[in-house]
Amino acid sequence: MSRRKCTTLSKATICAAITLGLSLTARTPVAHAATSCSSGLSFAVHFDTSRPIYGTQASILSHNPLLCTTGDPGSSSSVWVMIAGNGNGYAQSGYVRFANFPVARYFYEYNGQGDTQYVDPNAIGGGETHFYKAYVNSGNGQAVMVRDSYVIGVTPWFVGAYWPSPYQTQISGETHDAGDDMPGTAGNPTYFTNIQEEYDYNVGFQRPTAGFNQLQGPGAPRYGSASSGDFSQYAVYTQ
Repeated sequence: MSRRKCTTLSKATICAAITLGLSLTARTPVAHAATSCSSGLSFAVHFDTSRPIYGTQASILSHNPLLCTTGDPGSSSSVWVMIAGNGNGYAQSGYVRFANFPVARYFYEYNGQGDTQYVDPNAIGGGETHFYKAYVNSGNGQAVMVRDSYVIGVTPWFVGAYWPSPYQTQISGETHDAGDDMPGTAGNPTYFTNIQEEYDYNVGFQRPTAGFNQLQGPGAPRYGSASSGDFSQYAVYTQ
């Protein structure tokens, strides 16, 4: 849902250094106590900037995160997969809960020539797992966003005209305020499974070969993330 994206490490960054060791099965969502609002985007994100990449995909477990209750009607919590330009422009597919939504909903968003966002009117059931994908079409150079087996969004322009190369991927949880919960808890995280990326159009999607985790923003002390050693699984949560 970001109007910007995480790009570089800083001294203030808190990096996750734990290995995923939990059973990757859907469980009943567990409520977590939301706190007061304090504006500022925060991320629990897995990057791959190891080489040019043209797409990413993952199955994501659905949770209905709690949001801060005072101070900001724009509070939100989301998880998504993203293909992005080198410092500018992106396309993402995932789910989000806004302050005026009782539950989470599917969304897609793309940026490069202005910003376009669509939020589905239908609610997502907690504990469901859905497939999300964002990639650059090898034929026409447009970014495509997918949910399950449906194409839900396509950029109306060639991304190479607005996105600097090389492209990178991000798989992330994001909150608008430090008091918003990241979807999931330490005992019941939001899992990203079967993560695959497209390094070569001739080969297609395959298991990632590199990546690193990063917690960033004012909410970082409240959040956590973990990835498997083979980069095929990732988890985000509120501590």
